[in-house]
Amino acid sequence: MQNHKNKVALVSGANTGVSFQTSKALIENGYTVYTGSRDLQAVYPQQAH
Repeated sequence: MQNHKNKVALVSGANTGVSFQTSKALIENGYTVYTGSRDLQAVYPQQAH
């Protein structure tokens, strides 16, 4: 991947699996990544109430 500073990506279901790995790769290449998940406790286990 090329470096993509100032680019934005939206990835759903990004707390596990392929979407998680995709998010990591995008972040490593300069993207700002917004993720969605149905289970906030899976994304932020220490902070979920």
